Amino acid sequence: MSLFSKFKFFTNLLTKGVVVITLFIVVRKLVPELIEPATIVIIQPVDGPASIIASHNTQGFMAAIDELNEEGYFGFFNNLRQIRPIVINDSFKDLNAIDNLKKKLLEEDIEAVFGCADSACVRLIQPLIDELDLPFFYVQPHEGLLESKNSFFLGPLPNQKVAPTVKWSLDNIGKRAYIVGTNSVYSRVIGSMIGEEVRVNGGEVTGEIYYGVGVEKIGVLPKQWQKEETDVIFNLAGGTVNIAFIKRLSVLDDVERPETVFLHEEISEISALKDFELDGLYGVTTYRHTSETEANLEFLASWEERVSYSLTAGAAEAAAYSAVKLWFSARKNLKLGDARTITEALEGRTISLPIGKTMFDRGGPYIDREVALYRFNKNGRPKLVWKDKSDSMAIMHPIARSEKEWQEILNRLESETNGRWYSEDTLVLSGKRDEA
Repeated sequence: MSLFSKFKFFTNLLTKGVVVITLFIVVRKLVPELIEPATIVIIQPVDGPASIIASHNTQGFMAAIDELNEEGYFGFFNNLRQIRPIVINDSFKDLNAIDNLKKKLLEEDIEAVFGCADSACVRLIQPLIDELDLPFFYVQPHEGLLESKNSFFLGPLPNQKVAPTVKWSLDNIGKRAYIVGTNSVYSRVIGSMIGEEVRVNGGEVTGEIYYGVGVEKIGVLPKQWQKEETDVIFNLAGGTVNIAFIKRLSVLDDVERPETVFLHEEISEISALKDFELDGLYGVTTYRHTSETEANLEFLASWEERVSYSLTAGAAEAAAYSAVKLWFSARKNLKLGDARTITEALEGRTISLPIGKTMFDRGGPYIDREVALYRFNKNGRPKLVWKDKSDSMAIMHPIARSEKEWQEILNRLESETNGRWYSEDTLVLSGKRDEA
């Protein structure tokens, strides 16, 4: 081959190489424009009692988003952003915040909404969610009294966690029960359900107290907070009230306290307070961290990569990850030109998630639950003491009352709290109450 031929060969090779590289760069630039990223909203309050729980949930949402974005639409171009999350840092405690949220959802062409850290937030945004016909995913435990064609509750309902735990506690700890919570729709409604469960199972409610939302210090204790009056305390509180509760119990050197069962916060959140006295406290969970299903192992790998072992995942974090996966499975099921909504695309679908195998139908997402109860020792370590191996399906409007009766109770609570669904005032009730 002549020198000229060699030069021409290498010139052509170089030209083709430049064309290929240029084409690759152009395609890489164009693909994100041709494939519109899916924009979702994550609601995360950054201050107030629910902020810590909310931040943990967001890590769960983001773990799934990171994983899906890394995979890409077609399994290549790993850095392709196929899901664009917008985090809105607001607790949504008033209607003005709802108006601002509506503007944001319309401006950004949002496909789905995730988050909220308490039931009060859920009830405030639910009418807007239905108005805009958007799917909404909530991962905390829920009272089970809200029906919405667009809402997905991935946290346990009362019949899956509260009812079996209350029955076990009455049978194994004692029949005299005291109820502690926050003055919010979740605690008030669940407290009413617990009272009913206690009475049905032959027990006695010795009293109830619902601390104002945001309370950071507990002063004078109810007289029932000692073994002479009460066998078991059912704690529904979260956030600052729960921290104040554990701190206060830790200094009762001259009083023998009743054993306490936490029915709202996860074991991981209680364990974080190990500097205080946890001996005799119980934690309940519906998530098996040690499960070796493919879905759970995949979640734990994504979770650990994101938080670097700094936070143990509980039921809510696993549900947050599952929520994104559930939504995305429905989104992938929608073909080009498909007129169905996400809710319709989920109809009849079954998907394996860290929280269990989930099937969706018009009645809501049904998730099998195995309730597990742990008791903390003097070193603050939880030890399994009981497991309900029967899978419980979610039941709306559970425990003793009709849908109409529950709605009357909710109407009173809404009026009592001026439509905010929570109060900063502490409410003390006797043990002879029949309604929330």
